[in-house]
Amino acid sequence: MRQEPGSLPPVASPRTAGSISQISHPSVWWDLALLALFAGSVFFTQLGGAKLWDRDEPRNAGCAAEMLARGDWVTPMFNDELRGQKPVLTYWLMMSAMAVWGTTEFAARFWSAALGVGTVLLTYLWTRHLLCAGLARWAAIVLSTTLMFTMASRAATPDAPLIFFSTLAITLYTLLTFRAATATNWDEVLADDLSTRLRVPGRWFPDWRGAALIYAAMSLGVLAKGPVAVVLPTLIIGLFILIETSRPSFLAAVGPSETAGRSGFRGSSVRFLHRCLTVAHPGRFFRAVGQMQPWWLVAMVSLIALPWFVWVGLRTEGEFLQLFFLREHLERATTAMEGHRGGWWFYPLAIVFGVFPWSIFVVPSLLTLWQSGKTPRHWPSGLTLALVWVGLQVVVFSLASTKLPSYVTPCYSAVAVLLAIVPWQLSRGQLNLRPLWLRAGWATWLLVGIVVAAALWILVTREMGWPVRWLPLIGAVLVLGGLLAAYFYEQQRPQRVAQTLVATSWLFTVLVFGFATSYVSQFRTTDELWEIARSRQQTDGRLAGYRDLESTWVYYAGQPIWELDADADTNGTATVTGTDTAGGTNSSADPLQRDHDWQVKPRATVAEFLRHHPSSCIVTPEQHLPELLSKLPAGYGPLATRPDFLTKNQLVLVGPLTEPAVERVAEQPHDAATPRH
Repeated sequence: MRQEPGSLPPVASPRTAGSISQISHPSVWWDLALLALFAGSVFFTQLGGAKLWDRDEPRNAGCAAEMLARGDWVTPMFNDELRGQKPVLTYWLMMSAMAVWGTTEFAARFWSAALGVGTVLLTYLWTRHLLCAGLARWAAIVLSTTLMFTMASRAATPDAPLIFFSTLAITLYTLLTFRAATATNWDEVLADDLSTRLRVPGRWFPDWRGAALIYAAMSLGVLAKGPVAVVLPTLIIGLFILIETSRPSFLAAVGPSETAGRSGFRGSSVRFLHRCLTVAHPGRFFRAVGQMQPWWLVAMVSLIALPWFVWVGLRTEGEFLQLFFLREHLERATTAMEGHRGGWWFYPLAIVFGVFPWSIFVVPSLLTLWQSGKTPRHWPSGLTLALVWVGLQVVVFSLASTKLPSYVTPCYSAVAVLLAIVPWQLSRGQLNLRPLWLRAGWATWLLVGIVVAAALWILVTREMGWPVRWLPLIGAVLVLGGLLAAYFYEQQRPQRVAQTLVATSWLFTVLVFGFATSYVSQFRTTDELWEIARSRQQTDGRLAGYRDLESTWVYYAGQPIWELDADADTNGTATVTGTDTAGGTNSSADPLQRDHDWQVKPRATVAEFLRHHPSSCIVTPEQHLPELLSKLPAGYGPLATRPDFLTKNQLVLVGPLTEPAVERVAEQPHDAATPRH
């Protein structure tokens, strides 16, 4: 008999399903190996093919390169200045990779990709341990092919280490506190009672050895990105314990018949209020705190993270600590730095876009969770952990004034589990949802694919003037995936639908991050300016920026870039003077000298800069060239110009007009691969 799409076929008994599962399902190690290969193919494909992007990648990689060149493993330095934005672990990881592969893009990103694979495997482990193996495989696949997590796993930033160690802490908590799940289908997952799987009855947190391991993982996260690596995982585990230990009291207060009879908004509100009151009970709170043994948290942070903070604070006379704790944490929490602001909707919307192409399952997953949560007696505790994980992350960062989509990536492991419920059930032919929601998902892929293909064609050919070549195929992948998924779904071939989902998401993310970024990166020609500058510099030569200074310039120039005082008077009068040993002023002193090499570099005027370093070169946007020329002494002028990458600006290199022959601005040709503006 023909089965309607989305209907439930007969389900084997738990005993039969369990016995079949034990024989036919691959082992944990086999799953881990296959998932590592799958995730690695996404994160490592063409990992070093594209040059460093944005502002954060070159800052982090440049800091690691400078520390390695200086032989300094304590003080983060970028552009010959103290970098107080992030702790040191990310730089240590990059330095270790650079010691093997050199100062390359691959080395800068290697540990992000490796830890991204590690996070995928941890997601599989904690999901399998709390829920079931089938859902765990799908969660790992979903996580491996979401846009935002893939970006974090391929970028030279501290996000991947933070995500890994946060996920490691929660995974260790689940493995050390509970026995493994035996469920094989959704009905068994819903019927599972996690309280019966506690390794020690009545204890919702492991003993002191387990506590030390969990807090050690958090402490390593502190070295990667700061206190958030301790605060959020601790809150997530603590709130999860409070909710789960309050469930018996809640169910005793609300009987089975009463719970079943209260439906709709009123019933849900009553249940929610009841749960909040039972969770917030002071006695339960203090018992949870005692079980979590916070003294081990203090001990692990003091042992692992605190020594470096003390050391770098002493090295920099407290300057790093002031920058890191006051500016990077207090100011970001209270003010919207660099214009990064948004309302309460910012992070929910960021997650929806960040999990694409799997965001077509956001609404179906929410509907499935809503149906399952109507009866609190049949609600898996593993999903409670996932919801707490996502909810706390969103709420905490929504309270902060500065908002960035990357701030909530540590919860993507839990998001992937929640999203994976639908494709997992769909692949088994057990999804109990109206076909409308899935058909809307296939249509979404189709429409997005058309828009992406058209947008790439217009952007690349009309705006940038580059050959479009194969880039529209990125959108075609989504179009083909949506059509095939719709076809197989209507033909009631759930396994083919599942294969289409995996293949489409894998191919889309690999094309976007593995090949499209490398293709676009080849049109960056500004690096030629640094080659010209190096060829003309003598011993006293420096490189400076006028009215602009990007972190990519510093990294690819391979030397510090000094920022000139563009607001000084235009007649060449110096506004920066040195200080002699007697404490008085010395107008002949080099204005670039500082008391400590980690201090902010002084800003000299154009005249002072060139007087002390006459073979130096200056980079400026073309619109500021006339202003700069008015401040240059005789014998200096434009040497070369190149398009500023991904903008409509031109960058001009200015320096001494001496032999060897220079490349004039007017003589600079634009070949076919150079953007036309």
